[in-house]
Amino acid sequence: MDRFSPKRRATSHADKGAFEGKARGVRRPSLTLGIPVFNGMQGGVVPLIESLLADDFDDFELIVSDNGSTDGTWDALGGLARSDSRMRLNRFEDNRGVIANFNHLLETAAGDLFKWCAVGDVIRPDFLTSTVGRLRASPECVIAHSRYDFTDGLTFFSSTNDDRRFFDDAIIAATHSAAAVRRVCGAIEHHGYGGHLYGVIRTAAARRCGMHPDRSEGDRILLARLAAQGRFAWDERVLWSCHVPIETLSPAHYRFPTDVEGSIERHVLIGGWLQGMPRVQRLSVASFLGARILSRKAGRLVRRPVPGDEAESDP
Repeated sequence: MDRFSPKRRATSHADKGAFEGKARGVRRPSLTLGIPVFNGMQGGVVPLIESLLADDFDDFELIVSDNGSTDGTWDALGGLARSDSRMRLNRFEDNRGVIANFNHLLETAAGDLFKWCAVGDVIRPDFLTSTVGRLRASPECVIAHSRYDFTDGLTFFSSTNDDRRFFDDAIIAATHSAAAVRRVCGAIEHHGYGGHLYGVIRTAAARRCGMHPDRSEGDRILLARLAAQGRFAWDERVLWSCHVPIETLSPAHYRFPTDVEGSIERHVLIGGWLQGMPRVQRLSVASFLGARILSRKAGRLVRRPVPGDEAESDP
């Protein structure tokens, strides 16, 4: 799509060298790691890249897409890329928006597997080995993930409190179901912090979903579309830390209001991406979401109670 096309490819020596290496027939990596960044020096883009390049799992390419940074990020990226041939760089001359940058990484990925990496997150050494191994062992799965905790860049906060654990367990159970309808429902209903999209994903599955929607709650829409295509695989260990402002760590962030869930349901169906699914599975997901949408409009859809909330129905 034109809106996701860069105005001009960067011309640094590091970037050209990476693409020239590809042209010479370097073996295609199994995994693409994609880092979208804008002014990432203070946020920690350099430590994130250094930790990924030092990981024991090394069968990957690392693409960093700079969204018109003005703080020296691009110069720092060039220095890192010159020291490791697995890195590829892209630069937008002007900031094209977060979603355009996210989707550019997915569009240009060479690996059969793909992972977005957010500046500020901390990815522990076993994460890539575990998630890639689970997808290789389970062809019916489209994402592999682990439990995660939180960091504000200085301190790590546990994700095992009762409220958080409830939502972790609920989405794990739902998205590992053999029934596509249950997986989709679980991905829509159990909010968390959207961190599940930062697992390792099958590249083809993500592209079939129509990429990351450029709208509010687009991450949840993409997650639900992926859930329709296959199961999610999980490692019970905490293997990465999600960077969030600590003041947002409250049960209110674990669950969408029901009107937002309804918007996600509608947009999961948009775009014709369901046509790539087997007919029976496609019809079951489409009819299920259609029935939920109609029930919401009629005021008959009851939401299951959440710990700390009172049972409630859609208005």
